[in-house]
Amino acid sequence: MAMKGVDTAIPRRLPLNVQGRLRQAVVGLALLTGLSAAPCAAPAPKAAGTTVLIVPFDLFDFSLDERPRTVRDLHRWVHELPSQLRRDLSASGRFQVIATRRIRGEWRKLTDSYAHPTTCPSCMVDLGRHAGADYVVVGQVRKLSNLITYYQVQIDRVSTGQTVYQQDSRADGADSDAMWRHIADNVASGIEHSDALSGADPHGVGTSRQ
Repeated sequence: MAMKGVDTAIPRRLPLNVQGRLRQAVVGLALLTGLSAAPCAAPAPKAAGTTVLIVPFDLFDFSLDERPRTVRDLHRWVHELPSQLRRDLSASGRFQVIATRRIRGEWRKLTDSYAHPTTCPSCMVDLGRHAGADYVVVGQVRKLSNLITYYQVQIDRVSTGQTVYQQDSRADGADSDAMWRHIADNVASGIEHSDALSGADPHGVGTSRQ
C-alpha cells in the first residue's frame, strides 16, 4: 500500500522480485524518516518532593473531664489536627502528602486490634509501606488536665523503620479552635524546617517546645 506523500512507483521493466524488494526498501526508508522527524514522547513526570503519609493522631485523655461538649470538642480537634497538617505540608511545596484513603481499610483493622494504634511502631511503618510513602508521620495527644496538654509527633523512614524526627511540645489552655490551629502550625513549621526528611540528617532531630 502506498503511503501518503511517498512515491513508491517502481519501473515495470525490472523483474517482479526486484520490484518487490525495492518497494519494501522505499517504504521502510519513509517509515524511518517519519519516526526520526516525530517528537519523542516525554517520560512520565516524577512525583515532586518527598512522599509523606500522615496517620490519624491518637488521643490519651487523662483529664477526667467528662463534660459532653468538652469531650466532643477535644475529639474533634484531635481528629482535625492531621488534616490541617496535611494542608500545611502540601502548601509548603516540599512534600507530596499521600491521601489517607490508601490506608483506610488497614487503619480500620488496626483500630479493631489496638485501643491506641500508634503504640505499634511497626504497624505505622507497614502503613507507610502500603501507601508507598517515604516517611510516615505519627502523632499523639495527651491531655493531662483542663490546662495542660502534651502532643508528640514522630516521623519514621519507611525503608528502614528508623525514627528520623521527633517533636515533643506542651500546649497550655488548648481549648479553642485558634489554639489548635496554632498547634498544627507549630508542628508543620518544625517538619518543614527540619533536614531529617531530606536524608541529610540520618540520626534524626528532637525538639521540645512549650
